[in-house]
Amino acid sequence: MNVIDLISSMEDVVLEGQIPLFKSKSIINIDEFLDMLDEMKKLLPQELQAANHLRSEKNKLIIEAQQEAQTLMEDVAREADRLVMENDITQGAYMKSKQIMNETQAEMDELKQGTYEYLIGKMDELSEQILKINEEINSSKQELKEYFSAEDEQ
Repeated sequence: MNVIDLISSMEDVVLEGQIPLFKSKSIINIDEFLDMLDEMKKLLPQELQAANHLRSEKNKLIIEAQQEAQTLMEDVAREADRLVMENDITQGAYMKSKQIMNETQAEMDELKQGTYEYLIGKMDELSEQILKINEEINSSKQELKEYFSAEDEQ
């Protein structure tokens, strides 16, 4: 569940959990609270949406790399079979196919590592943003608590 879905769930909880006091009042101003949640959604960093996109792109890249590697492996296997039939170059074909397989594996490993490092970096950035948002939420919660405590004392 992403942050936007969580905020939407919070909206549902608030709407379902209204406790009427004196039949015309609520514990909180629902409209104001819902407006604040809408504002939170608007303020969420674009990186959250980008992270979801990056995750799907990472999966696409890995699948493409695997498909490319598979295609290259099949091409290498076909080429190797053809060359094996030609006795005078059998050894050369074996070495060439092994080299191509190693290069393909190295390229795939490099692509995986680059994808991993990029995604980890983006996730670290998102983690920092989420921590900041969480601190702001906790601060807002404390302010709400103090506000309602002050009203109760009056």
